[in-house]
Amino acid sequence: MNSHCETARRRGHNRKERIMKTKKSKNVEVQTGKTYRAMVRGKVSIVTVKGEVDGGGWDVEMISTGSHHRVSSISGFVCECDKSGKPIEAATGKKAPEASRAEAPTAKSAKEARPAKAKRLGGLGAAVQVLAEAGKPMNAADMIKCMLDRGLWTTGGKTPAATIYAAIIREISSKGQASRFRKTDRGLFELTPSGIQWRTEAGAL
Repeated sequence: MNSHCETARRRGHNRKERIMKTKKSKNVEVQTGKTYRAMVRGKVSIVTVKGEVDGGGWDVEMISTGSHHRVSSISGFVCECDKSGKPIEAATGKKAPEASRAEAPTAKSAKEARPAKAKRLGGLGAAVQVLAEAGKPMNAADMIKCMLDRGLWTTGGKTPAATIYAAIIREISSKGQASRFRKTDRGLFELTPSGIQWRTEAGAL
């Protein structure tokens, strides 16, 4: 009778040990015979799991001293490691989560890595560039021809020369001495010192 009871008790114990032998704490899988970083007496130590302890927990052996201790809760295991304490993820070449986050490009760095788009000239900006390269007064029609031929400016208007002429006149009228253009003769324009400076600062030279 006692023999049957002892056999049943051992079977129950073995079943419980199989259940306890492998559990997970967050991302840590605890198994008998493996090495872990674990909290022992209030500090993280490198230990090898020897088995289950009656009443719950695990019997662990400290790598550094060979002494045995009890880790009562599965939350006391930090991570699986080798006997030097190096996490298994790093030892097998896998990136630890922290490293992945550190190496992931931020939105700001990705934005900075993109090549800057070339700034497209407006109608008056293109007129400044054409006049600077010509080095002599030009009328609006000639300016428009150069701008369109070289792709410096595009427009869907039917009278682009009249549009540019009116825009130049408005700038001369509103800005006075600070205008980029000045009228030299009937329908002819050239750059002022302000216009030459603007082109230089815009990076056109």
